[in-house]
Amino acid sequence: MDFLIVSEMSQRDKLLLQELNVFKCLSHTKLYMARRPVPQLAPEHVSNLRQMGLAFTMYADDNNQRLPDLYTKWWTGNDVAPGGLWWWETLSASRYVVSQAISNNVWRCPAVKEKDISTVFGARWEGYGPVESTVIRYGFNMSAALPLHSRKLQEIRRPSQIWMMGDTGVPYNPNNVPFSGYKTEIVTFPPDPTTHDWNNYTPPKQPGCRHDLRADIVMVDGHYESWAYRDLRLNKNDVFGYEDLFFQ
Repeated sequence: MDFLIVSEMSQRDKLLLQELNVFKCLSHTKLYMARRPVPQLAPEHVSNLRQMGLAFTMYADDNNQRLPDLYTKWWTGNDVAPGGLWWWETLSASRYVVSQAISNNVWRCPAVKEKDISTVFGARWEGYGPVESTVIRYGFNMSAALPLHSRKLQEIRRPSQIWMMGDTGVPYNPNNVPFSGYKTEIVTFPPDPTTHDWNNYTPPKQPGCRHDLRADIVMVDGHYESWAYRDLRLNKNDVFGYEDLFFQ
């Protein structure tokens, strides 16, 4: 890179030349950023996501198109009703996917470090999860008298735009997302439509942007995409199914 040399000249000319040199540096940086290759997903990561998405759809195919419940009973207000099965237990018990209890397999996101792993409802969680409350739901709403259940595949209007399975987590620092990194979590919630964040939830379960500050997702139709934090925060294309993307 050629720079203009500041020699004996007026102070004003020196400042102008210095500004020109800075501009040249910025121009070269922007050119590099524009030409650099787009980060590619690791083959293992892509395979994991596809297998997890396939497990959901295979289960639905065998169960009247109904996706597995988040939990087969209900939330009591401060805990789950005893005796139910979580969605990962349902999938692995029916052999749609290898058991979640077996570490470092399809459940493990390659970007998750040991220090990031949380234990959630007895499960040592390694990186991926569905959307709770819009797509994947409790079997019942607060009591056995009110059936709820997860969505059926045919209820989803635009399966190519709705999150089935992807990177999930809880940020280490909710005030520095996505840069602080994430602990693992079993689900993501949709972002708050007013504040465009997850701070109203405790803990703030959200997409885990672990891959160059992006989260990777398998959609309901089985294809995968890589999403920037800003697009997730703004619920682009209603990827969380928060709005009217369902047939009633």
